Amino acid sequence: MKYFTKEWYYSDQDPFEKMEIARNGYEQYYKTVEHLLPEDIKMLNMHDSQLIKMYYDGDDYVMEFDVYKISWSPDNKLIFKNAQILESDEFNLSNRYVWLYEEVYLIDGKYEFHILFAERGGGDRSRPQMIILADNFSARLDCSLLPSKKKRDPMEYEHDDVEAIFELNFAGKWHVLDEYSQEYLIDDQKTFGLNQYHDVMTIAPNETAKGTIRFGHPNYPAGCLWVGKKIAMLKREKIIGYATITKIFNPVLSIQENDQ
Repeated sequence: MKYFTKEWYYSDQDPFEKMEIARNGYEQYYKTVEHLLPEDIKMLNMHDSQLIKMYYDGDDYVMEFDVYKISWSPDNKLIFKNAQILESDEFNLSNRYVWLYEEVYLIDGKYEFHILFAERGGGDRSRPQMIILADNFSARLDCSLLPSKKKRDPMEYEHDDVEAIFELNFAGKWHVLDEYSQEYLIDDQKTFGLNQYHDVMTIAPNETAKGTIRFGHPNYPAGCLWVGKKIAMLKREKIIGYATITKIFNPVLSIQENDQ
């Protein structure tokens, strides 16, 4: 790794300053090759995903992750096609490693992944890293790795802010997981909400599901909502779907309540 190395992580430099230097340094390179990278690499965002397995499947190298509730990505299986492990520290998967940062370099038409992990728990725990060279790469959601969905008791709904029908209506493979922190756009203000679905673990493109949202900060949407209102679901500044409000449990959010 050139920027997000374990030596960088452990350095005594100011944390904010060293992050800014590393991020700017890598982004300068990334922008020169971004147009040559496949979509799965452009969308790669595994930060905080917990590694549960890593193995060869023929010539491909596979990593499986627990992404439920803890990850920024719904992809839980990464496949490095025709892969070579160029460098790797020792991993003991019982130590519960999470993905921290990655760098991807284009080398003679192949993709070189530099990945920094962290042993969950922080402090002086290990920060192993590895370098993988691959002909190609894919990331996907393997539903068999998700926990089974327990049907929610309707009495639980009122602990959330609203009930809604969720719909993903974009061309792509992005799924939205149950209990996922979703970015929303409400009246030109961005905020986050925790989605909880009644009967499913994930929503795929062109699918719908019913569930609830518990909004957070910033920009808590007080006095902004009404039954029937559609609010946009965002991913990397793009609208990937909508949530249509069907019930409002928290009266602070209701525009009628706010106007009285």
